[in-house]
Amino acid sequence: MIPALFSSIRTRMLAVFLILLSLVLAAVLLAVYRASLANAEAQIAAEFNMASKTFAKLMQQREAFLRQGVEVLAADHAFKQALRDADLTTVESALVSHAMRFKADTAMLVSLDGRFLVNTRFPEAFGESFPCPRMIETANDLGGSAGYVRMGNQAYQVVLAPVLAPEPVAWLALGFPVGDRVASEFARLTGVGVNIMSVGDEGA
Repeated sequence: MIPALFSSIRTRMLAVFLILLSLVLAAVLLAVYRASLANAEAQIAAEFNMASKTFAKLMQQREAFLRQGVEVLAADHAFKQALRDADLTTVESALVSHAMRFKADTAMLVSLDGRFLVNTRFPEAFGESFPCPRMIETANDLGGSAGYVRMGNQAYQVVLAPVLAPEPVAWLALGFPVGDRVASEFARLTGVGVNIMSVGDEGA
């Protein structure tokens, strides 16, 4: 009878010990999981933050390059003379040449009332409204603007500046597409692959 009693007590103690051990192990595993999760989240957040800064820097560099191109052509005397003479053939030729020089995908001349006079990428857009009136409003206030517009099925990074003779006679713009080339350059710099989608009808 006594051996059976001791056996029962040992069994119960063993069961209690195993339960406590299981609880301790579960608590340890939960703590390890939470620590690992927090560490992974912190690492992902840091990588995302660095990627975001890299993307912003890349777009700022492209904007600066576009701005330089716009300012150079807007100050060109021969270009302004062609505008004064309303020689759109010469103007368009200068825009095409300048876009190639600055590796821009499109060069545009926009009237003061916001309509395309020349669009080297979309020549059929002659007379149509510039897709982002807010950029023109900002340029009117600040003497120039930069932003993103949607033309066709593609988003473009665009810099807009006035052509002065000496008063503003038109808006000059250069643009890069924000698509596969940007994604490839971003992936080369960061090792992170992205897909860039264009939504909405107007720019920002």
